Amino acid sequence: PSSSDYFPRLYELALELIDAGGAYVCHQTGPEIKASRLALRAWSGAKQVGELPAEAMSPWRDRPKAENRNLFERMKAGRYAEGEAVLRMKGDLRSDNSSLWDPAAYRVLFHAHPRTGTEWCIYPTYDYTHCIVDSLEQVSHSLCTLEFEGRQAVDGPYYWLLQQLKLYKPTTWEYSRLNITHCVMSKRKLKHLVLHGHVEGWDDPRLVSLDGLRRRGFSAAVINKFCEVIGV
Repeated sequence: PSSSDYFPRLYELALELIDAGGAYVCHQTGPEIKASRLALRAWSGAKQVGELPAEAMSPWRDRPKAENRNLFERMKAGRYAEGEAVLRMKGDLRSDNSSLWDPAAYRVLFHAHPRTGTEWCIYPTYDYTHCIVDSLEQVSHSLCTLEFEGRQAVDGPYYWLLQQLKLYKPTTWEYSRLNITHCVMSKRKLKHLVLHGHVEGWDDPRLVSLDGLRRRGFSAAVINKFCEVIGV
């Protein structure tokens, strides 16, 4: 299944999150959100205590739940232009993990989707979608490269959102990204080569896929040892 297969359920859960006080509709522009984050980072870095400075948060953060729900429904109905409104998770602005500083959950985007066409004009973000789809599909272990470490940490949005929605929590593991000089490693690019007939298939020995390496005579033990030696 694709994440887009869950668009209706993701939308329902967003409404539940809003009703629980865990999300709000924000009208800050991209530069304004960036400025707020910089102000919050400066405040956090100075180890300040007490009230957060107003410039470090969205002025719409404390909107009533009913108003947020109505505005989000208006987003879905196409009443806002792109960039005019975004649904943000109401995380923890005092957290040492900046990934939890009110990340975006939904944005307005008037682009046709490859699978759903023009049915939707709001689309969920990675931070919102990833953990929920993992949970709905009963994934036991969610494996990601290290650039997602903050997002999947115990104090990151992955577990925070699942806790807010009272959903099953998979175990998250992070590992180093492996790049090999003069080799195509991107799954997206490898898929293009396979689907467009540039190679024989996923087991083409010219590819560094597991099937391709197997055809070249590399055993599982050798591949695991290689990754261990280079520190993946």
